[in-house]
Amino acid sequence: MFMLELFVRGTAIALAGLTLAPLAGRRSPALRHLILAIGFGWLALLPLQGVAGPRWRPAVLPAAQLGSPGGNEVVWDLAAVARAKTLVLDQADGAPGTAAFAARSIPVGSVLAGLAAAGTLLLLGLRGVGMWRVRRLIGRGRTLDAGDPVSRMAAHAAHTVGLAKPIPIVETAKCAAPFAAGIARPVIVIPAEFRTWPAARREAVLLHEAAHVARCDPWWRALGEVALAVHWWNPVVRFAVRAGVTASELAADDQVVAAGVAPERYADDLVGLSRTLRGRPLIAAPVLHLSRSD
Repeated sequence: MFMLELFVRGTAIALAGLTLAPLAGRRSPALRHLILAIGFGWLALLPLQGVAGPRWRPAVLPAAQLGSPGGNEVVWDLAAVARAKTLVLDQADGAPGTAAFAARSIPVGSVLAGLAAAGTLLLLGLRGVGMWRVRRLIGRGRTLDAGDPVSRMAAHAAHTVGLAKPIPIVETAKCAAPFAAGIARPVIVIPAEFRTWPAARREAVLLHEAAHVARCDPWWRALGEVALAVHWWNPVVRFAVRAGVTASELAADDQVVAAGVAPERYADDLVGLSRTLRGRPLIAAPVLHLSRSD
């Protein structure tokens, strides 16, 4: 019954976010992402609510009881039905017309809950490995001095998006695309060839990553990864998490344009960057969408 409750509640929360986000933030990806991100937190804590909070007990009343005189006083409790669903293994004793039923049963709900928990632990373990590999990549990179031209450009980008302090810049040959990483101490990681890019593209990319830091996107994305690990078997939750990631990227793009970058020029920069990265791994350690939320 716990798995059924988790599925129904998780699906309801994800569908509510997917429905409300476009309505409330029709013109604002930032508002769409905020609504979905709040859902991430709710989804991540949902198993604890199921254990410590009130349990859901749906009941279905037969039509005979709903106002018909003399109706049966029967209530079909889905919780009792779910508990009663077990796999019964029967064995025949060989004699015609007789059968002996084995007194063994397998609780289906417990098996499903165990499989779901195993998948969650596996995904959280992979998530932890991804975080460790990104931290190692940052530790082996070169942190640029404040007087470096790239650091000065990044400090200007941070000020433009509303950050009070500049964001440290780490340069490494182990990644192909810039990304923001870190929750407590965020940094922007850039590839070694970043300096060879056109100045306009470098400015737009640093503004985009600084916008992620200003919006606390690494934190929200980590929360989404936890929700995805808990509800990995629920396709509606998976779709909602992907929609949240897309909304966060669009919100960062909006801040780049709001900072004064012409939309046409920014679109050209994105096309040029995609051509540069075509056929190359974005990062040598974990997948980029995981690394950005460390």
